[in-house]
Amino acid sequence: MTQATRRCHGSALEKPTLGIADSEGSITLCQWDAATSELQRINSVRCADPTTLCLSLDWNNRIKGSSQLGDLVVSLSNGSLCHLQPDSTGGLTVTSEWNAHDYEPWIASWNYHDTNVIYSGGDDLKMKAWDTRAGFETPIFVNKRFDAGVTCIQSHPYDPNQIAVGSYDATVRIFDPRNLARPTSDLAVGGGVWRVKWHPHPERKTDLLVACMHDGFKITRFSDSGSPTIIKEFTEHESLAYGADWSYAPSSKKTDGEGNEHPESWVGTCSFYDHRLHVWSG
Repeated sequence: MTQATRRCHGSALEKPTLGIADSEGSITLCQWDAATSELQRINSVRCADPTTLCLSLDWNNRIKGSSQLGDLVVSLSNGSLCHLQPDSTGGLTVTSEWNAHDYEPWIASWNYHDTNVIYSGGDDLKMKAWDTRAGFETPIFVNKRFDAGVTCIQSHPYDPNQIAVGSYDATVRIFDPRNLARPTSDLAVGGGVWRVKWHPHPERKTDLLVACMHDGFKITRFSDSGSPTIIKEFTEHESLAYGADWSYAPSSKKTDGEGNEHPESWVGTCSFYDHRLHVWSG
């Protein structure tokens, strides 16, 4: 069973590469072959025994692409995190594993602007920061001020001073990595937050896609010029709203009833028990 997938953003890679986290303790790398229109498996790395789930993964090269694979961070259902690095074979090797949370760490992610820093969040109601240069015996910061489990964290691709954090308490919080103690803004979105994804294009850098579990999918806007708000909802799924991401294709223009043009992007969303994928624009 696949738990999570994440595209590697190495801009100079010969083929698009996908990392897949599964429910049997492994990470599998696949590449898209345009000539055959097939996703081909190239490498598999065991991070834990087969009874342990890989819960999330994140590449560190979202901002700084390279000609090789980036580093991966993986969270495991036994409370641990793994750091994987490229090896001489063209694959990945586990170079560090450490106990990070008392309960399931639902998310592990990089600070895309400072890839020495890893963030993690878990069912122990904590968000932590780790520095790869300092080792992993002790986090460099711990935020204990959550009322429910921390489920998702994503560094902003354009603004180094914004991190979006979601929780089972149905709230999205924006933190400044220079002060992780208190959020700079927050927005109640309903349903329990499972995933957050910043828009990939700079013209919509204030827009955040949110999977709200029991309350569908929402596009939110965190603008410096006003209070955060929900600008669109998608409620056609009949089960838990889990997976969500933006298309990286250029945005199109849509004209509203007043003749004003607004950029729109394709969005892919999937739900849990009914096994459905929807593609919509927002």
